Amino acid sequence: MSSDDESFRSKSYLIIGAGVFGLSTARELLLQGARNVRVIDKSPTLPAPDGSSTDINRIVRSSYSDPLYTSLARESIDLWKKDFPGIYRESGVLVLGNSGYCRLAEENDLAAGANITSVPDRTSLESQFSRDIPLGNFSAVESDTSKGFGYLNHSGGWADARAGMAELRDKVLSLGGVIEPGISLMKITFGGEFQDVALVVTRKANLEKEEDMSEEVITADTVIVATGAWTPSLFPDPELGVTKRMTSVGQSVATIILSEKEYQEYRRIPVVVDFESGFYIFPPNEQRLLKMAIHDGGYINLIDSSNATNLAISTPRTTSTHGNEGLKIPLLMVERLRKGLRSIYPALGNHPFTSTRLCWCDYPLYHLNV
Repeated sequence: MSSDDESFRSKSYLIIGAGVFGLSTARELLLQGARNVRVIDKSPTLPAPDGSSTDINRIVRSSYSDPLYTSLARESIDLWKKDFPGIYRESGVLVLGNSGYCRLAEENDLAAGANITSVPDRTSLESQFSRDIPLGNFSAVESDTSKGFGYLNHSGGWADARAGMAELRDKVLSLGGVIEPGISLMKITFGGEFQDVALVVTRKANLEKEEDMSEEVITADTVIVATGAWTPSLFPDPELGVTKRMTSVGQSVATIILSEKEYQEYRRIPVVVDFESGFYIFPPNEQRLLKMAIHDGGYINLIDSSNATNLAISTPRTTSTHGNEGLKIPLLMVERLRKGLRSIYPALGNHPFTSTRLCWCDYPLYHLNV
């Protein structure tokens, strides 16, 4: 073993945030031989109920206009199948849209070896669904084949996000990692040139109660911040430059519940992503919940910052900050979700929404901030 290897293994690593990025980073460090990996998260329950990584499902697709993301997604699908059996469901992803993005995505999928079927018109689209399912208006696929564009990527689908996060948590623990819920970051201090990092945190003595908070300082040789959409509000200091690079935005999500008969009819549909309208919709899960969302610029929730510039910073509004009020979405998005559902699956169009929420992410939406 080289001195560099021993140095890596003996260092202490502290990861802030037990979402998908935090826990996957912890797992990789442990697989590479690190012996002292600690993950902290503000949520008293993990997976965090209001975390962006945690929901009934997430799309797993390789259909991106950037070949790097296509390659990463194809690699991740292999890992889903190998390391998380039964959590990833290869339902296929129907990609719709006349934009250059969609056409580049098709080129990249083909180059990466994905199994795809072109659906340039209504007839070819209908052939991908059971005849028992009434289909509505798919805006990106028209009867005029010169205008319509779409394709079904059979090498994609969706994952049970909540189960995936629970499994990832357990894998980190089984490798010897330490995960501590109920620890909130209050302040972070740096030595010269951002070295000698120290974190001031509050810890819940009793995870079942809001009171009994204690303050402490924790340090590590390496600190990794994986706080997602909460990052700008946690690091408002302009010198750090976080608020210039990213803004927290909420994307609107809703679910409906199907009857047993409807579940049997719709459970084999693909994920549908309409890049024309931003509407996307999943197959129902085993609890008969069918989820849909709108992919667009999203909404911000401005909160006054305590930094010297007195800037308001968009901060996630969830159940942990606003209770059940944190589940509400803008009325305009309720209307858009309803319109999208009626447009694609008209027989389900009047089902009442079972739940709504805002899924918080960072803007710009299309690139990783590392």
